[in-house]
Amino acid sequence: MSKVIRLPEKTYKRLERHSVGFETPVQVIEKMINYYESMETCDEVQYECLDLELLEKAFERVFEVKPRKFGQKSNPISGFSDDAKGVQWNIGLVAATNNIKLGINLEGMSYSNTWPISRFIENELQTGDLIKRFPLKDVAVRFDRDAWQVSSRLPIEEKTILREKISCISDAQWKESLVAGLNCLDADRKYKGRTKQNVTLIPSGRLLEREVSPHISFKLKLVPEENTLDSLCEAISEGRSKLTSLYDYIKKTSS
Repeated sequence: MSKVIRLPEKTYKRLERHSVGFETPVQVIEKMINYYESMETCDEVQYECLDLELLEKAFERVFEVKPRKFGQKSNPISGFSDDAKGVQWNIGLVAATNNIKLGINLEGMSYSNTWPISRFIENELQTGDLIKRFPLKDVAVRFDRDAWQVSSRLPIEEKTILREKISCISDAQWKESLVAGLNCLDADRKYKGRTKQNVTLIPSGRLLEREVSPHISFKLKLVPEENTLDSLCEAISEGRSKLTSLYDYIKKTSS
């Protein structure tokens, strides 16, 4: 059930002044939350500016693929993926802090009539091995519910299923999140397809029925020594080495 926060009119008008383009006061608040959450684990080294083209070149060099861009300038995070079918590597730049996040990504999509995320969730519900085998203190799980309007994701209040460092997730919390993720798939099709749920649109608060699907990613913050191609490549390579065992596990359990 969604909660309503009442703001003084003066405060709301201040939020409106910071809304640009298609943003709303609610999205301004979300950006503030994203900023403070990213600062919780913030290292002293921060860069005032990082060229996305430089990040693209570094990602391409390390992973030896043609990167696929995601996100826009107005998005909280933009970056590149290896565009693999199923489990993906990606790298993102957090707009509010200029922090770099290397990630493993698995979306609720069909690839050649298979649903890797369905297999992953069902396997994890049986074993719960991921949080036991990979209790990484600096890797965060982002488990989302994506709501769809044709091919576009809608901003909804029910988006977040889980946000936590792997090392902080309990067995019960992991199982509850996996069940919520599986329920975003169609049981009548053996969880190989989107299902429909009632979701609350942001910012209107309208309750509508929309197709939904689960989306899970694992993020590691990178801190290159310098804002150069070689330094970025070194940081990405080190991050990749740290995440490779987790990547291999997710790929295996989703195949």
